[in-house]
Amino acid sequence: MNRLYEADVPDKADIEYALSLKDPAQMAELFAFADEICRRHVGNGILLRGIVEFSNYCNNTCEYCGLNKTNTTLTRYKLTDRQILNCIEQVANTGIGTVVLQSGEQADLDANRFAGLIREIKTKFDIAITLSVGERPFDDYAMWKEAGADRYL
Repeated sequence: MNRLYEADVPDKADIEYALSLKDPAQMAELFAFADEICRRHVGNGILLRGIVEFSNYCNNTCEYCGLNKTNTTLTRYKLTDRQILNCIEQVANTGIGTVVLQSGEQADLDANRFAGLIREIKTKFDIAITLSVGERPFDDYAMWKEAGADRYL
């Protein structure tokens, strides 16, 4: 476990070993080690984030994801800016300090309009904004950062 933690790039065999553990005592030791590392770096608190999934449309066909465009059983939706702001108001009113704006990856997401929405959120609410809308051109990321986005997943 120390080798895994201390290595800049862990050895593949060490990773495979840790992932293949089946003995409950060894697994407990691994989990205790991971818990200690977590506490050392981020403490013992819990960080809550509000998630506003404003659209479940997606251009991609990622097999692991239920939003993929080939999923024909999913009822699709897109929230309006007003609906998004109402959701964020509810999140902010709970005292949660971060909201994640999330959607599937959509080519028709207007980067300029989205930047305006980010600015409006930052004006109305004291809340950090994390974005998760898929891969975008670098200029979009820069514009959204300038508009007030704090993080990007």
